[in-house]
Amino acid sequence: FIIALTVSFCLLWLFARTDGLSFDSALMATIVLAFPCAIGAAAARLIL
Repeated sequence: FIIALTVSFCLLWLFARTDGLSFDSALMATIVLAFPCAIGAAAARLIL
């Protein structure tokens, strides 16, 4: 889950979606983006 959070934050930062956001807002956006990533990773682990 930490990897999904890190990648999600890096993507938000890369596309300048964290500009002007408070820490709380950036954290919530990161969590919202990381949730489907974690679900996808869990599904891939079950399939493989």
